[in-house]
Order: sequence, then structure tokens, then C-alpha cells
Amino acid sequence: MRAGEIRPGFVSLRTTGLDWTELPLRLFQKGNAKFWNPADIDFSRDADEFGALTDDEQDATTRFASLSPAECDFGETVRVD
Repeated sequence: MRAGEIRPGFVSLRTTGLDWTELPLRLFQKGNAKFWNPADIDFSRDADEFGALTDDEQDATTRFASLSPAECDFGETVRVD
């Protein structure tokens, strides 16, 4: 396969993107509608804000973001409603 060719059978790699009418993707949308939609999160300013952090702040933020919830021990200090 040459660079720039579209791989047959890989819908997400086609210029039209994913087919949101397919059952798995409809179920994904339906499930997210009950809670939150990740597509609604605005990340447009994140790169600028991250770039404005000091090197130590960037390091701490990156390390914290890489932790899974199972690795965090917040105890009683964090309340999630």
C-alpha cells in the first residue's frame, strides 16, 4: 500500500470518517447522551494554557493526567457528585 491510499475496510481512515448510523456507534451516542458527550469538551485553548505553565507545572500535570483512577488515593478529600 502506498502512502495516502485509503485502506479498504477501515472506515475511520476514509475521508468520510465513521458511519454514525452503525449500531455500535449509535449505542455509544445513546449511552453518552445519558451522562456527557466527550465531543462537547472544548480543547481549543488547552495547548496555549499548557504552554504557559512552567516546566515543573507541565511535568506535574503530565504525571497526574497519566494516572488511572485506581492508582489515585484521594481519600475523603475529593467529592464527586
